[in-house]
Amino acid sequence: MASARVGGYNTADLMYTQPTLWIKIQQPVPMKPLFEIEHEATFDKKLTEIVARFRTNYCVHRQLPLRIAMDLAAFGVPALLLRDGQRCRVEMLGLPLSKQARDAHHRRRQFNDALKAQGREEHQKKRNKRAEKKAEAAKKAQLAASQKRNPTAEPEPMTLEERQRRNAQRREDEESEIAEAKAARRAKLARDVREQSEFKRPRGSGLCGTMSQEHTQIIGHFSLGVRDIRTAKFFYTAALAPLNLHLVYESGPDARIPTLGYGPDPDHEAVNLFQHGDAASAPGKGCHIAFNAPTRDAAVCKV
Repeated sequence: MASARVGGYNTADLMYTQPTLWIKIQQPVPMKPLFEIEHEATFDKKLTEIVARFRTNYCVHRQLPLRIAMDLAAFGVPALLLRDGQRCRVEMLGLPLSKQARDAHHRRRQFNDALKAQGREEHQKKRNKRAEKKAEAAKKAQLAASQKRNPTAEPEPMTLEERQRRNAQRREDEESEIAEAKAARRAKLARDVREQSEFKRPRGSGLCGTMSQEHTQIIGHFSLGVRDIRTAKFFYTAALAPLNLHLVYESGPDARIPTLGYGPDPDHEAVNLFQHGDAASAPGKGCHIAFNAPTRDAAVCKV
């Protein structure tokens, strides 16, 4: 796998899925770490600062002139990079809703629009039928009354008072029908709101807090290559806990490549950590990012 040197460390190529597409970083830019953990005594203090920035949605992506992080910042993806097992940069950006929820919401809106159009057509047909029946009944009644008075005479036209009374009755009927239609529409909209609330993710769930239905989750998962898997486990287990990401997978001692998996539940691993080479000599390297997009143009927007 081709990789580029960034600030003295290897950063692997980005991977976009569906279909798979490899993108190379052309111009590596050195990255200044946000903070350094010199020893364990300062760890709690730095971790407290991280949690405070997460809770206040503090964004530091402007201090990260790294091309890979700029691409991620365009979609509101949190970037977590571990360097030497002690240096770390934490980006807190917004993560949109998942693509599945967006598609389901779009399908539901299309279905509701079609249902409303069908309901309007049926309502108009019923109104036309009722109007035709009333007109026929009025004609029959008028003809019967005229024939009763004079069986051989032609039907007499309605007087002005009769026409006004007939028009007033029609208006009352139409207003009652409109009121019924409005009430039915309001009840249906209330049901739609309750059903659509299923697609809203609760505050503090997933990789960020609040979500919006206009966006989609562009990132699927990402993996980071680390130098010391034990140090990485110590830091990320505590740092990812405020994001509702817990340790859901840990490879056994006999595994060829030690691996850690973090996610909201055992069925979904959002962050993976894997160790490259010997923990004592091999430098940390590797950054694998999987996006839910068919091409780079569909995943990357210009900043």
